[in-house]
Amino acid sequence: MYGQWLWRDGGKMVVVTEGEIDALSLSQLQHNKWPVVSIPDGAGAAPRAFQRSLSWLEAFDKVIIMFDMDEPGREAAEACARILTPGKAYICSLPGHDVNDLLVEDRGSEVVDAMWNSHLWSPAGILEGDDLFAVLEGSHADPIYNFPFPDLQEKMRGIRPGEITLLAAGIFAGKSTLCRAITNSALDQGLTVGVIPLEETVQQYLRGLLGSRVGKNTKLDDVPASELKTSLEEVKDNLVFYHDEGVRGSSAIFDQLRWMSVARKVGLIILDHITIVIGAAAQGSGDDRKYADTLMAELESLVKRTQVPVIVVAHLKKSGEGKPHEEGRAVSMSDIRGSGMIPALSHNIFAYERNQQAEDPTLADFRVLKCRHTGRSGAAGHARYNEETAQLEPAAEEIDVLPEARAF
Repeated sequence: MYGQWLWRDGGKMVVVTEGEIDALSLSQLQHNKWPVVSIPDGAGAAPRAFQRSLSWLEAFDKVIIMFDMDEPGREAAEACARILTPGKAYICSLPGHDVNDLLVEDRGSEVVDAMWNSHLWSPAGILEGDDLFAVLEGSHADPIYNFPFPDLQEKMRGIRPGEITLLAAGIFAGKSTLCRAITNSALDQGLTVGVIPLEETVQQYLRGLLGSRVGKNTKLDDVPASELKTSLEEVKDNLVFYHDEGVRGSSAIFDQLRWMSVARKVGLIILDHITIVIGAAAQGSGDDRKYADTLMAELESLVKRTQVPVIVVAHLKKSGEGKPHEEGRAVSMSDIRGSGMIPALSHNIFAYERNQQAEDPTLADFRVLKCRHTGRSGAAGHARYNEETAQLEPAAEEIDVLPEARAF
């Protein structure tokens, strides 16, 4: 490094600048008291210069990196700090572009102050000291969405920013109906909702959603679009759909998730369902578990970065002995189809159980299997499907399930 030969090996502190004139300027400002050197070939080659002089730099207790305050300089400073032994690298933030500019502007004292106020470099994500106060103040995030079913809401206390909530249910249990009920309640709470319906077309989902808003069953009755337009006008600005045209691989779905979260800034996303995405990604390779692991890890990372909560619908494995889930068998986490990473990385899991062969098949049970926020689990109330209005409503009755389900 430029100037390295002027100083003895080792000591309490050395400052590394980006340019030779900056090194001379800083040495002048602090009366040649502390070692100052410069990288020889600019910011782009800074890491290589640090590697070449690493043994000399490591002999100092403290290495202050004082590069230019532009993007290349900042990136180079971070890259060089990673090369040094943890706890040795300090990064200086100058009040101007570089040392020499500040010296020419007669602001040399500010450079010296900045040198002594250099902060200890740490990898992104390290929190300590005063940073912890901000974490403490934000530790009890208010729910961004509250369930319209009182017992389920009491158990889970809603859904918070940055959470993955898994909805598990058997085949034809009414998952899409429940998703529409959640979508409508989210709209009523003022949220913008992103919907990725892979089991239904957008038209089917939208007609069912608007039909329940006006109290009409669009599956049983021929409800003309004109009767739904007024309802659509009320919510159209808060609805974002993915129009599925058979492109269902994980990269395509993640493009939609990212766009909805970042560009559209939706408040809640509903993905119905994850089993289709895993199957499309695996494409018959037999590596469903591998793709499920990757998908969930990427989803968890995305949700953490954007803080937009996602409700993910999951299918169940075929049950072994006893009644199948479609006849009221209680759901457990081991029943969730796919990799163990699906329940492991989900913040919340709740099941929707319905005995389709019961005397009254319109009744369903909620069961919370996991809730990181409250730590609660177990039976979480009931719902009844009103066939006439296509609305899912809280109910006091319990459905006909296996005796062991009551003790779950």
